[in-house]
Amino acid sequence: MHILQQTSRGRRRRDHFECWEEVEQVNLSYQVLAHEYQGSNLSRILARLQSVVRLELMDNSLSKLSHYTFPLCEYLNLANNDLTSFKGLPFTPNLLKLNITDNAIKSLKDIEKYQLLTPRLQVILSAGNPVFFEKGYRQRMFAVFPTLKMLDGVKKLKSDVPVEEAPAGVEVEHEEQADVESVAIPIADDSEDVAAEPPAEGEQPGPSGEQEASAATAAAPMRTEL
Repeated sequence: MHILQQTSRGRRRRDHFECWEEVEQVNLSYQVLAHEYQGSNLSRILARLQSVVRLELMDNSLSKLSHYTFPLCEYLNLANNDLTSFKGLPFTPNLLKLNITDNAIKSLKDIEKYQLLTPRLQVILSAGNPVFFEKGYRQRMFAVFPTLKMLDGVKKLKSDVPVEEAPAGVEVEHEEQADVESVAIPIADDSEDVAAEPPAEGEQPGPSGEQEASAATAAAPMRTEL
C-alpha cells in the first residue's frame, strides 16, 4: 500500500517520484487553495488517482468533481465542501461508502443518474445538507439505491420502504367479506314467551300462568287484624 506526498522540485522529477497512479490511500483534506496554481495542482493529482481505494477530500471548498473518475475507490469523504447537487460527484463504480455531510445539496433531482455511477453504494452520510430535511428523503434514497443498507448512521427500516398498494379488486373483496362477517343474526331467546299451541279437538284449554296465579291468591285465607 502506497501513501506518497508531493515533492517541491521540478515537475518532471516530482511526477517521476510521486507515482500517484499507484497509491491506494490518499488524504488531501484541508488544502489551501487560495491561489490558482494550488487548485490546478490538486486537479492534476486527482486526475492521476486511478488505483486509490480510500480518498479523503474534506474541507477543500470543492463544488464539482464530475469530470474525475476513481475506478477502484470504495470510500470517498467529501464532507464540508461546496457541493450543490449529486450531479457534481465523481464517477466511482466501486464505491461502497460516501460521506457528503455539511455540503449544500438542496434536491434529489439527479440521484437516479448518480445511482448509475455508483451501483454498489451501501452507506451514505448526508446530514448537514438542505435535502436532508426534505419530506420522504429516506424513502426516496432507499428506493433509488437498491444496494443501500445504511443512511446517516441508521440502518434500513421498515418505514423506509413504501407500502405497495394492493389491487382494487382485492380490497373490495376484503371489504365485502368484513361486511358479511359483521352481520348479526338474531337468535330466539328461550326465556321469551312463545305462543301456545292450540288445544287438540275435544280438550279443554288449560289455565294460563296468569289465571293460575290469580286462583292461588283467591284461595289463600284472609287475615283480619284486631
